[in-house]
Amino acid sequence: MARNLLDALNQGLDNRAARRAPMSPLGAGASFGWSASELAARLGVSPRTARRYRATNVIPPHRLADFDREVRGEYERRQRDRIGRRGLSELKVQGRYRVSKSVYETHPDAPVKIMDGEHIPGATMREVFALEDAGDPAAANELLEQALSEAYGVGEGLSFERADSAEYTIR
Repeated sequence: MARNLLDALNQGLDNRAARRAPMSPLGAGASFGWSASELAARLGVSPRTARRYRATNVIPPHRLADFDREVRGEYERRQRDRIGRRGLSELKVQGRYRVSKSVYETHPDAPVKIMDGEHIPGATMREVFALEDAGDPAAANELLEQALSEAYGVGEGLSFERADSAEYTIR
């Protein structure tokens, strides 16, 4: 369970990467344009070994965790880049949140979400990711909550006490 909205969004990125990232050397090569030498550098093996992995389309069990980490990391990086360029047209968050002095708990059928016709701009998401990468997750979380607050239609004052999950759609 995530503690704040930014953690929930990062968990959503990780969940999507687990479902959609390619799980074979050929799939990674096709999806990310990785050559055998790049695959070798990422996995810490020789280029000859990487060519064998691609030729057989099999990663041995002792290297599978490294390969999975590299593929998921690349998929998440590309998702963050797309979000930064295009923004979010949909963000659904489950959890416990506060608007002004009132506290609410979401229902599975009624998450906090971006209202129809609204979106979170790519520039805002680039700022959120830049703050997170600079080591200031509290400011990044606050900016993300503010952007969701505006897109949700409550103006100022939306804050999450607990964010359980977040699902998103890129514009």
